[in-house]
Amino acid sequence: MEDKHTNEILAELISSEEGLTQTNLDEIRREISLKASLYSGIGIKILSVTGGLLAVVSFMAFLFSTEILQSGFVMIFLGVFMITASLALNKAVKNLTFDTVVISANITGYILLGMGISKMTHSDNLVALVMLFVATVTFVVSEGYMLNFIAVLVFNGCLFSFITINDAPYFMFLLTGFLAVVYTSLHLQEAYWIAKSRKFNVLYNPVRTGFLLSVIAYLVALTTNWLFDGHSSFPMLSSVILILSCMFVVYKAIKYTGIRSKINRFMIYALVVLPLLPTLFYPAIAGAVLVILICFYTGHRNSAVLGGLALAYVLIMYYYNLEYTLLVKSIILFVSGLLFLLIWTVFKKQVKAV
Repeated sequence: MEDKHTNEILAELISSEEGLTQTNLDEIRREISLKASLYSGIGIKILSVTGGLLAVVSFMAFLFSTEILQSGFVMIFLGVFMITASLALNKAVKNLTFDTVVISANITGYILLGMGISKMTHSDNLVALVMLFVATVTFVVSEGYMLNFIAVLVFNGCLFSFITINDAPYFMFLLTGFLAVVYTSLHLQEAYWIAKSRKFNVLYNPVRTGFLLSVIAYLVALTTNWLFDGHSSFPMLSSVILILSCMFVVYKAIKYTGIRSKINRFMIYALVVLPLLPTLFYPAIAGAVLVILICFYTGHRNSAVLGGLALAYVLIMYYYNLEYTLLVKSIILFVSGLLFLLIWTVFKKQVKAV
């Protein structure tokens, strides 16, 4: 959570939760400050993950150079051991410099466990199911930022694996809509989630960040042509869910800024929906717009940048995949760009007027 939002969230808690005492609020504030001090910048997270990945590559290269990986049982044993060790070390030691060891052990454990199960059973569904279970256990027993962040990615990655393994691409559209709704709820009900319990407060940041990357990954996957073959109704259903989510975020923003004019409200809703209507069968665009709207509304600028990059990518792929002439493609992009600029201009004027 951003430090600048701490007081706003606490104020919301005071107004919404009658049972909260000053002691409760002080405890919540200490928890927020602790998490902010542990992971105050995105650079620290990137360095921790990068160091962990490099360590994983080095260790896996060493294992491949030996005969250890010839036995599925040995790989499963090592995988379980390293995951358990990473959870125990993370619970015992609270040190940023030690995070690289914990992260590398955790990721290596997932890899070895998956490889071992695959080697012994030759069942991709079983591998995904076991990984799903391990990620769920991590949520229950761990309070570490990076371990829960990795668990979210593994969990959502396993759901994606079930879709691809069983050749059921239509579920991809429904799952993307569901993940987007969950991500929207995490942002718009931030105060509710962190006040629910200490465990929820600890899990909130890694889960939110993990869902951000998961949603973006799913949106990128939606740009591939194989998903659309013979499933024309499912993309539209996913787009409807995403567009409705966009409208709900806009509703919250309008309520926050205090815009009372019905005409202005109608114009804002129309300016959000109209550019998305031509992309009704291409839900990735509505999803990227949703990410940007949510992140700007809640003040998570780094996440908004990722959403902007995702939007740029899916727009390029949308343009590339259109089965129209170059002139028609250019007109569609030109008109869509004008509408987005108009939305931004109207929004800025309304905010300044409040």
